[in-house]
Amino acid sequence: MIRTLALLALTLPATVHAEGARININCASANGYFTFAFSPIDTDSSGAGSVKVNGSAIVGLTGGYWGPWTWSINGKINTLLIDGSLVDEGIPMLFHTLDTNTFPQTSTLTKLTCEAPS
Repeated sequence: MIRTLALLALTLPATVHAEGARININCASANGYFTFAFSPIDTDSSGAGSVKVNGSAIVGLTGGYWGPWTWSINGKINTLLIDGSLVDEGIPMLFHTLDTNTFPQTSTLTKLTCEAPS
């Protein structure tokens, strides 16, 4: 995990490390493409704190510059996290959605391959 974070840190532009910088993550799965954008609202020096999600009024949380990121929209709790070491194809990540609108609650886990954040 430390190697993954070190390699990821080398791929990020210096502006991503700055407090208040927006992070854009483009990913692909077997079923399509996903784009995530996280804009810090109130974060500490490690990047942990509250973030705006996808340029909307949705507020989520991040554990730091490398995630995990979590947010809720329309009764669905979403989590995005790194799932391994950087490889030639990109960064393996997991996108988990828990739908609290259903009974019993349903869960979806999507394996993603993502470009280095920009």
